[in-house]
Amino acid sequence: MGSPTGPNNEETAIIGINFGNSYASIAVITKEGNAECIANEDGERQIAAAISFHDEELARNQATPQLVKNANNTITGFRNLLGKKFSEIPSSGLGPTLAPSAPLIQHPSLPDTPCYAVEVLVPSPAPLISSRSTSTFTPTPPPSSRPSTQHPTPLATPRSEPIRQTRYITPHDAATLFLKSLHQSAADFLGKVPDGAVVTVPSWFTKSQREAVQGAAKEAGINVMEILDEDAAAASVVLDSENDMNQGKSSDRTTLLVDWGSTDLMVSLLSIRAGLVHVLSSKRSPELGTACTGSIDEVLVKHFAKEFAKKTGESLQVCPSNAKSSRAQTKLALALPHVKRSLTTAITSSTLNSSSQSKSTQISIESLHGGLDFSSALNRTRASGLLSGVFTRFAEVVRTVLDSAGGDGEPWAGRGIWVDTVVWVGGGGRLATAGASAALLASGVLGEDVRDEDVGAPEEALARGCALHGRGIEHTPPSLDVDPRDVPVARRTVGIIVPQPLPSEQPPNGNARHAGDSESKDADLGGQWIPVLPAETPLPCRRTIRFPIMSSPSSDSLDRAVFEVWEISEIVRVLRIPQAQLSDASDDEEAPEDIEERERGIRKEQHLGVIEIPLSPSKPAKKAKEPSGRIVQVRFDMDVNGGLEVRAQQGENEWVTMNVASPAT
Repeated sequence: MGSPTGPNNEETAIIGINFGNSYASIAVITKEGNAECIANEDGERQIAAAISFHDEELARNQATPQLVKNANNTITGFRNLLGKKFSEIPSSGLGPTLAPSAPLIQHPSLPDTPCYAVEVLVPSPAPLISSRSTSTFTPTPPPSSRPSTQHPTPLATPRSEPIRQTRYITPHDAATLFLKSLHQSAADFLGKVPDGAVVTVPSWFTKSQREAVQGAAKEAGINVMEILDEDAAAASVVLDSENDMNQGKSSDRTTLLVDWGSTDLMVSLLSIRAGLVHVLSSKRSPELGTACTGSIDEVLVKHFAKEFAKKTGESLQVCPSNAKSSRAQTKLALALPHVKRSLTTAITSSTLNSSSQSKSTQISIESLHGGLDFSSALNRTRASGLLSGVFTRFAEVVRTVLDSAGGDGEPWAGRGIWVDTVVWVGGGGRLATAGASAALLASGVLGEDVRDEDVGAPEEALARGCALHGRGIEHTPPSLDVDPRDVPVARRTVGIIVPQPLPSEQPPNGNARHAGDSESKDADLGGQWIPVLPAETPLPCRRTIRFPIMSSPSSDSLDRAVFEVWEISEIVRVLRIPQAQLSDASDDEEAPEDIEERERGIRKEQHLGVIEIPLSPSKPAKKAKEPSGRIVQVRFDMDVNGGLEVRAQQGENEWVTMNVASPAT
């Protein structure tokens, strides 16, 4: 599907803007209908969210070098301050960072309003005419004549150089200037002003913060079509990538969304059912943002500072820095985005434990400290070792998210929550694909069959999701604009039990995700379990499956088929396998930790009824690839209140219907 068109059959230019606290990106819909990030005039797709004042106003990537030599006039980190009063900002938000910028202060004239005080150049006042001048015109004397001391020529005061003045920039002013520059970059690329834009905000933003973002965008000349949560933008790009791979067919799965930005880590558990997304649980961890104390950036800066000291013999104090090392720390911090991008290529759809550890990168900084240049290499294995402590804390956050999705205090294993895929977005997602994935596997939070979703570059995913979401807004009625957290969902999986096994070469045809590894291995089910309507499916919904009844001398004579309708709970069995200590190990060595293994299972919860359908006489297959049995079609319809209608038929026979008033939802 290409770009949407307007009333005059002209293409509607809708852009997506990922408005991050440290970086932003812009995406457009191409003529082929794909969402792609565009580069600004500096050639950058990852655009620094910064404004600097140095003789003239500088925005975006031109402003980041000013953090080294003009930090007090450079503004960063203003997005998270939008819609907040000065008294609401914690003291930690006023302290120094890895790359210090203009300090945040109380506005001198606006009550309880945060602002930045920067020095700007303004034109000098207009020249002043001498008070001795008259309206009588006096010609300029020739150069050879001497000026008269009795009748001096009236001269104007000469214009002076531009003067410096203190200007107070609020977060709203900074956001407006920055968004205006993004809008101009999109207009330059498209050749016309964009018709609208979808802008991301974190899901934890309050109503006042969302209104502040929309107000700043409107003042920047942007027609905001929607303020979109970041997890919803990520879901849009996930579904688009899935449709590309499956030719429009959607698969049911549970996806772990990891948005690792500079100021916080946001982990969400998504239930994706037939192209519909429901947020099961989420958790924000501001202490694990890549630029936060003790997190990814600080660990890497300390590592490179130690490498500098080893190679040069010159000590470099960082985190915290002193007056002599502040610029060096800023230079190292500004080099980290390149390090992260170089360490990992674009995420591929592969198992988490198969990522290569040999990828390496080189960091080179001229005159880092004391006039000495610095160059050092870093590979994935070394980076993962340095960041192992951060990744362990990350694994605990994921475990908390899974437990909160269990509901009623029940742990995630008891609820049968099995993560099928992981999506990484944000700058921190670059390094996480190597080390954080291994930490999840080692802690037993995820199984070895979990794979990464291929959504392209992590730092570009949210902008692309916004553009895709904007493409569908024009075709979506306003009544369908709902919060994915508020929709009702089915709380248990509903399906049927078939008394006889199905042919192994002919699985049930439908889009239902099979619980318990497609077929339950439990012997007490009384037949083969076929899930039809998976748990966490948004309501209302309809699911249909088709399967053959195996042809045999005994079954061909049957004229009726009976199926049981059941609600089941999916469970995850966690097995701990103790590890034997090596025979040559010393007594002081700690015993090896147990290995956790996980396997799926199901448990019967409620018998909903029995449905019996007539069968037509068996006919031989017309083609070799067709099943020789009789095809049965079963359809489940569940309304928003949990009422269930089950309909089944075989061949041209009439539909047989069974109604269940209200299963557990």
